[in-house]
Amino acid sequence: MPRRNRDYHSSLLKRLADPELAEKYIEEAAKDSTESLLMALKDVLQSRFQMTEAAKATGITRETLYTSLSDEGNPTISTFFSVLKLLDVDIHYRFKAKRKGT
Repeated sequence: MPRRNRDYHSSLLKRLADPELAEKYIEEAAKDSTESLLMALKDVLQSRFQMTEAAKATGITRETLYTSLSDEGNPTISTFFSVLKLLDVDIHYRFKAKRKGT
């Protein structure tokens, strides 16, 4: 990774230590795409834990975490929820309002 990108990524991880910013970051990524959401979760995870530490805490190998939370990742639902639990992220489900004429 070129120095410029490494510096940006380090700066991003420092900023994501702020829970409010991390929450907004994940929300916006989720609106964009699945790939963006997975990468955002990895960024927030790395802002709070070393990946080895996260792997031990979740019971998931470090390699699986990296692969699952990449832009081409396809985590199992168990992996996804383990990461959310470690990050203390809650998901709220609600049904969309029924549209008239449907």
